[in-house]
Amino acid sequence: MQSDLFLQRPWRTRQDAVADAPFGFLQMGESHLLYHLARDYCTGAGVIVDGGSFLGRSAYCFARGLEDRPAGGPPIRIHCFDNFLVNDTYTAHSIRERLGVELALGASTRFLFDRAVARVGSWIEVHEGDLLRIQWAPRPIEVLFVDVAKSKALGSRVLELFFPSLIPGRSIVVHQDYHHPWLPHIHVVMEYLAEYFEFVEPRIDESAAFLLKTPIPRERLAHAIAYPFSYPEQRALMDRALQRLPEDCRAVVALARACLVGTNDRPAEMRRVVEEAIASAGAASQDPIWCRYRDHVLNMLEEREGWAALEAGDARRGLALADSYLGRNRLDSSPHVLRFHCCLRLGDLDAAEHSLNKAFEIDSGLRRGRLHKAHLHLARGRLADAEREAIEGLREAPEDPGASAEYLAICTRSWIEGGRLREARAILDDLGRSEPTSPWLVIARATIDRQSGDLPGAVARLRGVPASSPARELAQRLLTSWQQN
Repeated sequence: MQSDLFLQRPWRTRQDAVADAPFGFLQMGESHLLYHLARDYCTGAGVIVDGGSFLGRSAYCFARGLEDRPAGGPPIRIHCFDNFLVNDTYTAHSIRERLGVELALGASTRFLFDRAVARVGSWIEVHEGDLLRIQWAPRPIEVLFVDVAKSKALGSRVLELFFPSLIPGRSIVVHQDYHHPWLPHIHVVMEYLAEYFEFVEPRIDESAAFLLKTPIPRERLAHAIAYPFSYPEQRALMDRALQRLPEDCRAVVALARACLVGTNDRPAEMRRVVEEAIASAGAASQDPIWCRYRDHVLNMLEEREGWAALEAGDARRGLALADSYLGRNRLDSSPHVLRFHCCLRLGDLDAAEHSLNKAFEIDSGLRRGRLHKAHLHLARGRLADAEREAIEGLREAPEDPGASAEYLAICTRSWIEGGRLREARAILDDLGRSEPTSPWLVIARATIDRQSGDLPGAVARLRGVPASSPARELAQRLLTSWQQN
């Protein structure tokens, strides 16, 4: 049975108790939810876990609630978990804009957290580090706030580290990212465990709160932690999660369902699900937050459709989709990169270079940046520059097999077109010392051998590519082509 607190829901109307809370991404309603959970719900049956403390707003709201409890209650600790690092450019931008502090990617934010919670620090115990590796002695948890399940791996770690310590009939789990489109694994897992939980707050801002009704069987929790769900199972669980919500709380979760489809590489199906989500949004379509999420999901969709069109040989459609994305958001590097490759395929090298420069202006550490530069140099006929970027890219990111294949293809073409076959063999031998089992190096060396007139040696190399290798299909195509010619 729900307590009176969840029937009254004071956080929906009260907006003054934590008006002085420090900057963070929590909105006022969910900030007051944490305050009231600490003040009016916690009994000392367990601790409060603040999973994903960021700059301290959630910890501060919990601590203010504990401060305002009637005197005489048992002591309660807030256990704060975070790596306290700038993990992405959005975080760096937000800290710069709101706090006037310039921090690079990877920089520590711990001093900002400490400053934000200084007045209430006596309630707080900090656990700093990567949640995937951090250890914590189990103890009963009365309230678990989850704002750290930003990936399937982190979501599984939350289940593994904290869920066994939840108290049946007492513990509240607040998922801050439940009404957020990017993390559908949260909905999949919570629906898989739905028979053990009850919604006590289906939506306040972006959060949802659950009461653990009954113990979760060990094998059931182990299955959830492993996350072995097939795509059809994920879709079925996601659909059930959506239907479980009150109708006026479904709009953002409908977008999360679209993201689930998109992350499983089904752009055509994602288009249909996105259109359904938009058509069924109702009053949410006037909500600026929902509209922002809708645009983000449309961006994701059109980026995936654009790359699919480019791969299918329709660079003009890919270009149109990149431009549509840019019509909504010109501050992401992704559509500029898509536009670069479409223009490159269409032979408009000036437009391609302009788009690539825009991408680097937005993100100077652009993922696979050297690869994009190498493609442009090759198209411009700057063979030495293409080779240099590709070699540096290989040395910087040897663990990226997709990029390695492209880097070596660019090098191979540069060597052949530049007539540098002897130098190519020496460079490949040198690269092979650090990656002796790379099948892409084998293919590159075989291509150079064939170009040098050693077809038997080239064929022998390709036949040595293991059947289990991701390069096997390319090796077989080359073998067939060379033997026919």
